[in-house]
Amino acid sequence: EIYGLELLDFYTRARAATAQHANNIKPLHWNTFEPILDADKARKHEEARDQAEKLLVEVQDGPFHDRLLYHYGKACRLTKLPALAKPQLRLLIDRYAGRSDFYDEALYQLASIHLESGEWKDAAPLFERLLRDIPDTHIQDRAVIGLARIALELKDKIRATEWLDLFDRSFPKSPVK
Repeated sequence: EIYGLELLDFYTRARAATAQHANNIKPLHWNTFEPILDADKARKHEEARDQAEKLLVEVQDGPFHDRLLYHYGKACRLTKLPALAKPQLRLLIDRYAGRSDFYDEALYQLASIHLESGEWKDAAPLFERLLRDIPDTHIQDRAVIGLARIALELKDKIRATEWLDLFDRSFPKSPVK
């Protein structure tokens, strides 16, 4: 009987500690995330970056963590801070592969950072992975153009022509030029 009372006391204390811990956690709610989306839509990338950066300090996981990583990485890229963007986008790609709606976008953003930095050999595998792993992504055209540009930069005119021919055949109505 004493053992049973001790066990009951342990369970009671454990439940209380768990409840206290749960109360201390601040979940990321949609209304917390919405201003970042609004700033992104308005192309106020510095504002989106600053808001996302504040939340990243508080939120290390949760239902919107992948979106937060993506929007921070994108905003850093667009405000010319690739060194800040790379680790966040890489974290999204590594942690949320196949589980995030932003996986394809993160691959594209990270590949674009490498492309803009002249890191052709780092960009190409990311664009290829995007096409291979997510064949129905809405940004296929951008990945194909990215690969064509890389081939041109590497002086591989044959491969660049192949990518551009694929682009012309596959995406005749694409706004990407």
